[in-house]
Amino acid sequence: MGGVGKAPERKVSRQMQAILMLAEYPMLDPILNPVIDLENETVDFSEIDYGVLSGGGKAAISWAHSIWADKVIPGLRDPFDGFGVMNRDLQRLVLMALMHRWN
Repeated sequence: MGGVGKAPERKVSRQMQAILMLAEYPMLDPILNPVIDLENETVDFSEIDYGVLSGGGKAAISWAHSIWADKVIPGLRDPFDGFGVMNRDLQRLVLMALMHRWN
């Protein structure tokens, strides 16, 4: 009788699923994974050092932050302006994350 004494598995939100998709990208993995808390379903973007990121990396993190917050974050690079500096694979991944988030 499996499940006795276990908490039911919680379904991860579409927002978190979109962030996890982005976190699988090799360049973003070491940036996003340390700030993701799956247990509490939070992402602490304030812990990210944007100074170590390339232009495409900054744009991708801006997209991740915007997907998470459901809005463009003031003070960060406008993700729309940065889309062109990302490579095609990263552009596709961002679009897939957006589609997943908004299904």
